[in-house]
Amino acid sequence: MGGSTNFLRDTRRDILRAVREQSLDRSRAMDEYVEALVGVESLRAQAERAAAKADVLRRAARDAGNSASELRSAERIVREQWKGIAAQDMDAEKSAAAAEDQNMDAAEPSDNDGDYLPAEDASPTDGSGQQ
Repeated sequence: MGGSTNFLRDTRRDILRAVREQSLDRSRAMDEYVEALVGVESLRAQAERAAAKADVLRRAARDAGNSASELRSAERIVREQWKGIAAQDMDAEKSAAAAEDQNMDAAEPSDNDGDYLPAEDASPTDGSGQQ
């Protein structure tokens, strides 16, 4: 009878632990999502301020004697340069994501990790699956 009581207690504990971990995973995912949204909104606000400042400075450059053609040429050069930088950044991000995926694949637990072993059958292993 004592073994049965231990089995039930251990089973209940394992189930509750799994439920709590599931809740934590959901909570962490929501936290990360909210953090990303806050980051996006912050960047949008910064972009709007930068665009407004660029408009003011464009007018000042025009008033200082720069032609509209010169201003457009400068804008085109900046856009072309920026496209190259953005493409490099995207390639670097893809490479980093691929490396992270490979690391995650290598670190995934085996099929037996987390399986419940009754107390009488549980014994430490060296990770090879052999007891």
